[in-house]
Amino acid sequence: MLNNYCFNNYIALVILKFNLLFTMSYNRDFTFKY
Repeated sequence: MLNNYCFNNYIALVILKFNLLFTMSYNRDFTFKY
């Protein structure tokens, strides 16, 4: 159970990082286009 919890935490952290990176790149493209 503890291992599963750590695994879910890791997955959530990775998704959060990718989401943040995608949002930053999207905002940069948006700023450049307009």
